[in-house]
Amino acid sequence: MKKLLLLSLTILLFSCGDSDSINDPSLIGKWYFNTSEFFIDDSLIGIENYLANEVNGCRTYIEFKTNQSFDILEAAEDNCDNSSSASGNWELNDNIITLYGSDGWGFGLEDEPLDMEIITINNSELVVKWFCPEESLEYPNGCSADYIVISYLEKYD
Repeated sequence: MKKLLLLSLTILLFSCGDSDSINDPSLIGKWYFNTSEFFIDDSLIGIENYLANEVNGCRTYIEFKTNQSFDILEAAEDNCDNSSSASGNWELNDNIITLYGSDGWGFGLEDEPLDMEIITINNSELVVKWFCPEESLEYPNGCSADYIVISYLEKYD
């Protein structure tokens, strides 16, 4: 009876340990943008479909690396060689990802960091909310404080 109880507890402990590691989402890795929704005063004003811009497997992504650095690639609609990129460092505090660094994507990262709030994260899905920067290459006139972007990303193993 003791052997059966010990065997049952051992199986239970190992099965719980395995499920914990499988369900432990990680920010580390390459996250591909699917869509971004743009809001002003809680009203949806536009949707960017990044999948429509995919050319020959070239797709917009952000990669979070274990050394706290990141790379962003924004795929060009016509040719991956015309894509723009940014890189720098990141940190995670609670559910806020902060990006610091150089910029080629128009976020003004060289001047101010960009904060992204994690709404959802699991092994294959990341949803983040961020505020449009005051002034950028994509938004040269800047955005109002109420201009919010929600981006939907996916990760492949």
